[in-house]
Amino acid sequence: MLKQIVGKSALDTDFRQQLPAARNAIRKPARNGGGAGRRVFGAARLGLMSACAGVAALMLLPVPEALAALGDPEACEGERLSIGVSRPNRRLYGGKLTYKVRVAGGDAQVGVDYDPPPEKVTFSAGVDGLRFYVKTVRDGIDEGVEKVRLQLYEPKAPLYGGWIFHQGNWVRVETLVRQTITRRGKIRDNTEDDGGSAAGRKLNAVPCSGG
Repeated sequence: MLKQIVGKSALDTDFRQQLPAARNAIRKPARNGGGAGRRVFGAARLGLMSACAGVAALMLLPVPEALAALGDPEACEGERLSIGVSRPNRRLYGGKLTYKVRVAGGDAQVGVDYDPPPEKVTFSAGVDGLRFYVKTVRDGIDEGVEKVRLQLYEPKAPLYGGWIFHQGNWVRVETLVRQTITRRGKIRDNTEDDGGSAAGRKLNAVPCSGG
């Protein structure tokens, strides 16, 4: 799973290159003769320990919320659509940051296919992501997959905590972070065609499972 998250990195390459040297030093430390063998063994062990420490540190990174923002979330009618958002410009500013939320398209209709989204969402200080939910509606209509498109806009930082020193000047963080963030989702119909109810049952009888 780690490789799927970070891909092939320089850390991975260094670790693979150092591992054979460490193994040889452990198995045959005396080939280089006394102190030289011990120095080779010590250097190889140190390199291996450094690589392992780097891997361990990488595995401890707080990434769940960031990963939650990847891909378009889906929900069956009647369920909550779970929407994850990664903090924008996180290296620039890590304090509290609030965005307004609005509907920005999609063929699913707010108030018919899903409840209105929250008016605002907030990134807590020191946290690199957030999650909010939109309740979908069981409408009993046989229809295809419908799309939801929401947009975060008008970023707002605290009055006294939203100043940062950037390129020699104190500026408001709202002028530098992304002004809009768009997230999409899908609502699956809860009918037999989507793998939900068995033949002869009432529409929306059981949760859908595909389509």
